[in-house]
Parts: sequence; C-alpha cells; structure tokens
Amino acid sequence: MIKSLSLSAYAALRPLQEPDWHTKVPAAIKRRDPRIWQMAHMAVLRLLEKGFSAPASIITATAFGALDETRSFLEGVYTRDFGSPRNFIASVHNSMGGKVALDFGIRGENLTVCDGPNSLASALSLSCALPASAFPVLVLAIDESFELLKNLIPHMPAPCGTWLNSHWEESAVAFLLTSSETNPTKTPQISACAPFPVASLHCEAKLASMCKMHWKLQPSSSSISVNPSLDLIDAISGVSNQTHICSYSPAGNAAAIISVCA
Repeated sequence: MIKSLSLSAYAALRPLQEPDWHTKVPAAIKRRDPRIWQMAHMAVLRLLEKGFSAPASIITATAFGALDETRSFLEGVYTRDFGSPRNFIASVHNSMGGKVALDFGIRGENLTVCDGPNSLASALSLSCALPASAFPVLVLAIDESFELLKNLIPHMPAPCGTWLNSHWEESAVAFLLTSSETNPTKTPQISACAPFPVASLHCEAKLASMCKMHWKLQPSSSSISVNPSLDLIDAISGVSNQTHICSYSPAGNAAAIISVCA
C-alpha cells in the first residue's frame, strides 16, 4: 500500500475565467461530447501536454456528476416519453472518468468518488489504497453549473439551497500523482485524512488539532467538491500560505483534511 503521494503535475480548466475555452476543444469532441466531458478532456489534455508520464489509472471526484445531461434525459422523458440513451449514459457519475480513460488510453483502475464537498479528500485517500502498479494516478475533480440549477436554488429546502448557493466555481482540475517512494524529485507531498464525523465539540477540537490551526467548524465552511481542488492549486503555487485544506459535508456532518508539504 502507498503511504504518501507526490504531486507531479496539475492543470485546471475554469470556464468562468476562460469564456472562450470551448474554442480550443478538438472538433470531433466538441461535436459529439457533452459539455462536462469536454471540460474533463481539456483539463487532462493540458496536464499531459506538460510532458509527464501517462497515467496508469484514474480516480474522478465529483459532487454532482453530469447535471446538464441528467436534465436533458429527464426533459426527453417528460416531453417525448423517451429519454435519449446517449444522455442517460453521459449522466452517470463515472461517465467523465470512463471517457477520459478512452480518450487518453488509461487502462488501469477507473474509480469515481461522489462524496459531496469531501470528494477530493476521499479520492486522494483512495489513491493511497491502490497498488504500486496503478501509478501514476490521475485524479480528476470536476463539477459543472448551468442556468437551470441557479433558477432552482430558491425553491430548494434550506439546507440544500444554502449549500448550493454558497460560493463555488465550476471547474475541472487534473492532478498527476506518483508514489513518494518511487519519485526522488522534489515535488509537493500530499496526504489526505478521509472524512470523519464532526458532530461534537470533541470532534471539532480533534479537527483543529490535526490541522495545527484554530478552525471552528461552521456550516458556511461547506463547499462543492471542486473548491478544495482550486484551494490545493493555490497552496501549491504559493498564492496562499495554506498548508491544510479543510472540507465539510453538511449532509453527512463529516469533515476531511488535505495536507500539502512543499
């Protein structure tokens, strides 16, 4: 079992900051693939264009999956009495990882983690459980937003509406991870604490101690799964001094910690 991870490379696609990103998508992919598959493809393509070894396996971290494809499938069911099989196939949560594996020839383990805001931490923890033959591992964190979702938020129950209305930015972020034992180069070291309950003051104190910082858990600390990924990039690139990234799932009253050491 791998005990520690090295981050060899990363790349991100942030549609809000790159309004013309779709113009760079290969024509064949743009013609046949749903938007979230295109986001995933571009993030991984940017990572692999840096010249690193191709990944042997892939883990996808997502809170929502392909939301717009789910909408399209249901729209077909209720307007034409028939949902498109293509929309259905694309709507399942592991469709992004499957398509990336096909596009880039990733033949090893292909897993998808759907753990709300803690999805990235859970994916990193799962990476450590993979055999050495599964490395390098591609971890893809991805979630999308679209206009209908924004229109629905005011009509959702308070906990769900509050969570969805919190600040988050749709994006696709790709990380290439290697085993620290087999990577002698100086790269950031990453470890993750799998989600654990934080329903009591005792657990909150445990979280603060593990983070080596004062951090009182509040519902506002929740975020969509892609936010910790963007925070991780900021920590690695030195934009912030953050060395511990905390995520919290209000649905499960669980928190997780990602630690980064340069």
